[in-house]
Amino acid sequence: WDISRRKMVKQLSGHSDVVTSVAFSSDSQQIISGSLDGTARVWQRSTGTCSCTYSEHPHWVVSLLVVKEEDLVLSAGRDQTVRLWHYRTGKTERVYERPRSPRKAEYGHLALKSNKVLWAGYDKMCLWDYRSASLLMTFKSSEESGAMQPFVDGDLRDDGLLAVTIGNEGEYRLWETGTGRCLRTAASKEPSWRALFLPDGGLVGGVRNVISEVGAAHFLEN
Repeated sequence: WDISRRKMVKQLSGHSDVVTSVAFSSDSQQIISGSLDGTARVWQRSTGTCSCTYSEHPHWVVSLLVVKEEDLVLSAGRDQTVRLWHYRTGKTERVYERPRSPRKAEYGHLALKSNKVLWAGYDKMCLWDYRSASLLMTFKSSEESGAMQPFVDGDLRDDGLLAVTIGNEGEYRLWETGTGRCLRTAASKEPSWRALFLPDGGLVGGVRNVISEVGAAHFLEN
């Protein structure tokens, strides 16, 4: 889309099911998309043609994240893995395994900060070392309350020491990544779908089509 003219420039056709996530490559010349058809596709921005199809996830691809300064992309799938692969060749570099669960990840979000990979997806949030793919911590969504509230989204603070999640009923949780401990919770007036740490350590959340600051100052105090 041309934002200034509010006009569609190209239509990228190829996925056979819903597109769940889209990201630009580091140089903005490629567009990477993930879909419920189980594939991620790489599109040339200039021509709209598909240059690579990644099919290593046997189930839905639910989230994508391009690794800045590298020709690599992280993709999370319903097969309960996160995969690091080259978007120019489609070659898998690393696989981040998460503990198996009867509840498949149907949605969630990836974050990469301070050499840590975070995946908040449904009943678990997992933290890995980016370089070694070793699992550092698993956070359970039912751990504190005893009632399952699936993770909808999550993010890491830039220093990698704190993580924030949103449950499907709008509850924010602040986590200490070194211990896996939930530091505090905060209820939202209505279900939220996005939580992001700002570069200054602040926090914003998305409710419907609105992005706003969330939580009082004490929510983010260590």
